[in-house]
Amino acid sequence: MKNLTYFISALFLVVLTSSLFLIVLILGSFTYRNFEKFADKPLNQIKSTFYNSGEIQNTYNRQSHTYASYYRSGITERKGQWVENNQKGEFKQYYASGKLWNDFNYSSSGKKEGVQLCYHTNGNIALKGTWVNGKCTGKLIRYFKNGQIKSTANYVDGNIDSSSYIEYFQY
Repeated sequence: MKNLTYFISALFLVVLTSSLFLIVLILGSFTYRNFEKFADKPLNQIKSTFYNSGEIQNTYNRQSHTYASYYRSGITERKGQWVENNQKGEFKQYYASGKLWNDFNYSSSGKKEGVQLCYHTNGNIALKGTWVNGKCTGKLIRYFKNGQIKSTANYVDGNIDSSSYIEYFQY
């Protein structure tokens, strides 16, 4: 039974690490690919980039430090604030349908801070956790699409307490 518990804990860590890697990969490619420095531009200038086909891809407002990226359909893909090469404040990502996918905040130092909520395509919560200084802290709960709890685990300073991991079966 002890080996099964370790196996399930290790499997959860692999899945969670893979998911976080994908999010970091997506955000990392977005971070520097589409924006340039605006030191010599007027403060009220809005910078936009476009897909080759002409649809707007990104906008960045130098004065408010807000940015948004868009799917080719024109629906918002993500939006937030970008100040001095760091994301700050509220950050939201959306599915191509326009429904909210991810909702979290960045501190003034550019680290994840507060409650993060991820949603399934049907609008139900997929994940709920709390971040402090960029690290998951406290209880992280994952949900099935129907709203039932899929798994829970406790984190301390970004590290999982493997003895706290519980996985539930959908009924």
